[in-house]
Amino acid sequence: MNDVPTLQEELDRKALETIEKMEVDLEQGRITVEQYAYGVDLIWLSWAGLVSKDLMPLIEIMGEKKGASATRAFFYRGDGRAVVITNDLKGKVLIESFSRGDLPDAQGIDRTNEPNPSVAGRRVYEQVIARFIERGFTQI
Repeated sequence: MNDVPTLQEELDRKALETIEKMEVDLEQGRITVEQYAYGVDLIWLSWAGLVSKDLMPLIEIMGEKKGASATRAFFYRGDGRAVVITNDLKGKVLIESFSRGDLPDAQGIDRTNEPNPSVAGRRVYEQVIARFIERGFTQI
């Protein structure tokens, strides 16, 4: 019995570890969307044809994600109010509120002047989400 991993198993393991780290770093605001996109390009250039065929779809999905232009959270409350919170991933957050029979109301928060706008925007986005949950809204 040989417990030494094959070269293919080691390449696949390292590829998965790198992909997981990039995903966590992006979600926690340690890297920007632009840095993530650059990393995805480097992963593709480095590993295409080297990792097993099972991992290639995962790298392709990452490539699709890098083109994402915004993240959105949707909320509803029993009184007929709905809210859409949009993070443009570049430092701007838009809060749109809808009530039955009323015109939509929108408010924007701009953090593009911060040293790391995407991280600042993500923090605002998360704070706004927490505020609406505290106010009795349900995320849908």
